[in-house]
Amino acid sequence: MKQDFRLELKQTLKPLPLLIVEAKLLELPLLELQDKIREEALQNPFIEFQDESLMIQEIINLDQIIDRGDYSHPLVDEDEERDRIDERWVQKDSIWPRLEIQLEMEFPQKKLRLIAYSILNRLDEKGFLSCSVEEIAQEVNTSPEIVEKVREKIMRFDPLGVGALNVKEYTILQLHDRGFKNVKDPGVFIKEHPEVKKFLLPYPLYKYEDTKSPYVYPEVIIKIEGNELRVEVDENPILNFRVNKKYLELLQSPDLDKQTRKFLKEKYQKVLEFQRMLLKRRENIRKVAEFIAESQKDFLLGKNNFLVPITQKEAASQLNIPISTFNRIVKNKYADTPRGIFELRFFFKKAVGRFNSRVSEDELLLLIKEIVENENPQKPYSDEDIAIILKQKGINISRRSVRDKRAQLGIPPSSKRRRV
Repeated sequence: MKQDFRLELKQTLKPLPLLIVEAKLLELPLLELQDKIREEALQNPFIEFQDESLMIQEIINLDQIIDRGDYSHPLVDEDEERDRIDERWVQKDSIWPRLEIQLEMEFPQKKLRLIAYSILNRLDEKGFLSCSVEEIAQEVNTSPEIVEKVREKIMRFDPLGVGALNVKEYTILQLHDRGFKNVKDPGVFIKEHPEVKKFLLPYPLYKYEDTKSPYVYPEVIIKIEGNELRVEVDENPILNFRVNKKYLELLQSPDLDKQTRKFLKEKYQKVLEFQRMLLKRRENIRKVAEFIAESQKDFLLGKNNFLVPITQKEAASQLNIPISTFNRIVKNKYADTPRGIFELRFFFKKAVGRFNSRVSEDELLLLIKEIVENENPQKPYSDEDIAIILKQKGINISRRSVRDKRAQLGIPPSSKRRRV
């Protein structure tokens, strides 16, 4: 075989190291960002904290991975849990109103809402389901398959994993949420990738226990002032480190040898760049938080229980932020609002219908439900009739979509709703 050698030129885009670091800082939740700053402070003498106790490392120990098949015990021993120094985001009592708000939005149909409330009522103190899916199905007189579908939706609520059956399922859910989609055996995976232990929690309500510190410091605080909302980005003390003046004076000293000067200069430039990245991160979070306060004002003021439908892509475009950057901003960042504490991405929902008005899927389901409830039982509306009524309300939706939404609500077709 004749060998053929060719010389080709290709253009490739390689991310710059600083851009990679900036992207990672933006994506980190507050707790992990604090650890990152502490880690950097150990390597950079120019980083100085006003309170030296901020250098204390937070203990996160998930070494006790369950090798037993039943996964009936938490990933962290009880003694280790008491030793773990960790900020809690909310008081425990506030978790139930938060779950109820999400439940009312997710399940407009009475039957599914009843199942969802049955699941919440059967949660144990750690947030796991304290009974089997079959027991709940028998309790509400429905099939286990329907209960399981409701439970799967509840597990995606905030906090993640509420309603999980055991530690194994909850751990897999956390790993999937972090992008590790193919994990089936968390014990084996964590042993092979011990770095993931840093973000794993032992059970869904770990952040809401009374035995832990009951207060939290979300990065975003939205307050009501009169009839308006005011946005604050929390000034966490560890994020506001300062440049060590002694080392800065040493860098400016004429007696400094060349090698030490080079070392200090590199560290000084790095700390300035680090500060710039943190400032940019804070301003991006503020920009998104102000957008949320403006676009979801009625929800946050308690005037309704529905979010204005807007996707992350649409919001990113309006704010002139790259969608990849926007995704990093809203992930794992929390806002303390008048309605409770929510992850920022909670406020971005897909719209249904594009005509004179846009509604969320939750609102659309309620509208269809109301139309059917108010129809003449002797002449019930067909799917086409419902689509026309919705168009009159400014919602452009096809007959087929109405049929699918009606079926989702468990409403039979008009032929079976007719009463003589």
